[in-house]
Amino acid sequence: MKGELSYSLAEYYPWRRNTEIRYPWLRQNLNYDFLDYEQKRINDISEWRIKFRKAETLSNYGEVSLYVIPVKLTSTWKAAIAHFGEYNYFGLSALYNSPQTPIIGLFPRTYKQPRDYELINIIEPKKVNLFNMRLRIIEPVLIVDNWIPLKTDRIYLDIEPKGKIIEEVLIENLINDEQISRSFQTPLIGAPYEYGSVGGISLSSLSCKTTFAKQLIKLIQLMVPPEYRIIDPPIRAFKGLKFPYINGIKFHFAERPHFDRNVLSSMHLKRYDTLRRELNVRNNFAGEYSIFSTFTPREENITQLLIEWIKNFM
Repeated sequence: MKGELSYSLAEYYPWRRNTEIRYPWLRQNLNYDFLDYEQKRINDISEWRIKFRKAETLSNYGEVSLYVIPVKLTSTWKAAIAHFGEYNYFGLSALYNSPQTPIIGLFPRTYKQPRDYELINIIEPKKVNLFNMRLRIIEPVLIVDNWIPLKTDRIYLDIEPKGKIIEEVLIENLINDEQISRSFQTPLIGAPYEYGSVGGISLSSLSCKTTFAKQLIKLIQLMVPPEYRIIDPPIRAFKGLKFPYINGIKFHFAERPHFDRNVLSSMHLKRYDTLRRELNVRNNFAGEYSIFSTFTPREENITQLLIEWIKNFM
């Protein structure tokens, strides 16, 4: 499905309903331009960052969850890092697509390295001050000796789901009935993983119109968080922005969510073979793997398609 369908910026970002801002890294108003879970992360990490910058050097300062952001440094900053030893450098931030609370993190080269745009939990980082001799600038950074990757959907814990957004999307595009829309969204938001079995749902529908079938797939994908989707974000948002942090340091923010144990796969098909392959992938997936598909079959294939469909979805 990746590459076959794409989202516009207005479709992909719910917060664009209330603002003229086009890209996530241009947002500034915390109460209007950011979603609830983003506001919570920004507030929490901002408080942590203030205390961190005031802390003594080489002191351990609790733990914190941050996104790993690609960062570009000039040679003078690299020389400042070399003063402390053999380290790789990464940017760290409360969000992966917006320059909120940016920090530089130093990771020992002999340890496992994080992936770009991955959410990690940093355990007892140490604070050190980088001194750029040429620019005469001091920048506090983290030395990260211990970290673990976090599940991509951890950021949504303790945040009440915005079901009304999904209802509104359904009403605007498909069903002009609040109760039907609310009922329709329920099984699609998530299905728990079952031990010894495959988690997730499998739904399919027949459609005579290809345009409607593809639009339905996009709509279903928007019902789940970006970390569950298989359709790529808008191209310009995916490319991102190299944000100048301070002289000689740039963070590369972009819309590049990771997915791990929760996937909603969606596809538009004219033949059953592709869905059969996708069902095999689902059967070997250790987590929640939901499938939603639409069929626009040729007339002569409908009978055979219905037979195969009934066999696999009973």
